[in-house]
Amino acid sequence: MPIPPSEQGQPVVFQAGGGAYGLELAARYADGVYANPHTLEDGQSRRNALREAAGRAGRDPDEVKMFAGFMPTVASSRRAALDRRRLLDESVDLRQRVRYLGDMIGLPLDPARLDEPLTARELADAVPSPHDRRSARALAVARGG
Repeated sequence: MPIPPSEQGQPVVFQAGGGAYGLELAARYADGVYANPHTLEDGQSRRNALREAAGRAGRDPDEVKMFAGFMPTVASSRRAALDRRRLLDESVDLRQRVRYLGDMIGLPLDPARLDEPLTARELADAVPSPHDRRSARALAVARGG
């Protein structure tokens, strides 16, 4: 291409996704990693794990940058923030989101029952997905009503 090369001398490589394999892949080859931590501590832990993996791969840990994605909703109270977030989410296909939430907690959820709490039986049968770090939190929220 008729453009000057990047400072790296090669295309910048990003890696997205978690898990041990993704971490090792990023540590060896990536310039940047997209992460989705849910707390400051989780973000720090993931960054430390990435730095350690880069060191094991023979790289300078500072060569691999972590980019944490987040979607804050700021309001005067938790309830107001949740209401604002719901308004923002109205443009999203709710049926698809409910199915995804069901996958996260191991239940076939019905979008028609969106405003109803889960039954005691459903809560007893629910399990967090091992494939989504957010699923344990989703299940805790469901159990909280």
